Amino acid sequence: MDAHYDENRTYQKYIFFITDKKVIDSLIRTVKYGSRTRNIMEHDNFSLIVTKNNRIVDRWSISPKFSNINTDGSPNFFDIDILASLSERFPMKYKYYNKVFFSPKQYGHFEDSMLLKKNTLFIYRPDFRYEGSFEVEFPKNKDFPDARKAIEYINKILEKKTDKSKFSAVYALTGYNLNNQNQITITISSPKWIFDEFNDGKAQKKSWTSAENDAIIFEKL
Repeated sequence: MDAHYDENRTYQKYIFFITDKKVIDSLIRTVKYGSRTRNIMEHDNFSLIVTKNNRIVDRWSISPKFSNINTDGSPNFFDIDILASLSERFPMKYKYYNKVFFSPKQYGHFEDSMLLKKNTLFIYRPDFRYEGSFEVEFPKNKDFPDARKAIEYINKILEKKTDKSKFSAVYALTGYNLNNQNQITITISSPKWIFDEFNDGKAQKKSWTSAENDAIIFEKL
């Protein structure tokens, strides 16, 4: 299928949907990709997705523009005409929508019911790791000459409070960071209690934003 976030639906013409095991087995035997190509992919690419019982088993990214497929972290040559042929033989249309969930339990009940529906293709599940996020602003100086130093500093503080898997500190190229080069703003995703307890004289803590735990549901039309 094409990239659902691509407003131009650039590769909609290549969409296909196959459930016949004989056809799938034949494709596994006959379709091959070629040698390594330069490491370049498109943002609005095409995805080859394998599902079982409406759950994603595996997926690969295909770039029709550069005629390659990424199966293991590196691209190989791929004949894009194969996509056109499969789309002609096994056409499909789909829709998708977002739904917000407030707890893993709430989502679990929804998923159990949705996976039983014949039109469900698959669901991108919500990420319930973090309750939300907040920003901390550092002045750019000899202690914090770049974002890497600021992130290292935050990690040392938070790792004393909780496991590294419970939070994430990243530097985003936001308009504020780009337009204010005398400072470094780091975004921390975490449980709410980390925000409540965060108090450090070297950084300015900004407001808390609750996470929107939304799922993306794909359905065949």
